[in-house]
Amino acid sequence: MVGPDLQGRAGHSCFPMLWLIELLLPLALLLWLAFLPARHKLPRLFQSVGTAAILLALHLAGLWIMPPWWTPWIYWGMFMAALWSASRVRTRPGIAVADYVLILFWVGAIGFGGWIASQALLVNGCKAYFRACSASTSFTSDIMSR
Repeated sequence: MVGPDLQGRAGHSCFPMLWLIELLLPLALLLWLAFLPARHKLPRLFQSVGTAAILLALHLAGLWIMPPWWTPWIYWGMFMAALWSASRVRTRPGIAVADYVLILFWVGAIGFGGWIASQALLVNGCKAYFRACSASTSFTSDIMSR
């Protein structure tokens, strides 16, 4: 039985979505980078940065209930290994039309990952600020004095 805080609106467990987002998505991106890197330099650069942006977003904003909290650190190690593996594959000169579609996909991934990571940093920064304010004499006096 899953507790009420991990239940969806219809009472369904949220664990399948957590497994999908925190386990399958990063592994798919890392395997894609390691075994099917883009053939040209520019799309490969966008693929690497896009994968890193999604990993950073998951690292900062992920719940990490299941899989455990140390999983993002394993992903970063796998990312470094995937970068090394992708760097061993020779690139082709020029750029193909299909590569422009991949570049657009990775630009979207970079934007989405960057936005999620910035929101996570903003929320964590606000939490730290309010903790510091509540540790002072009183929250309202601190706000009013500014």
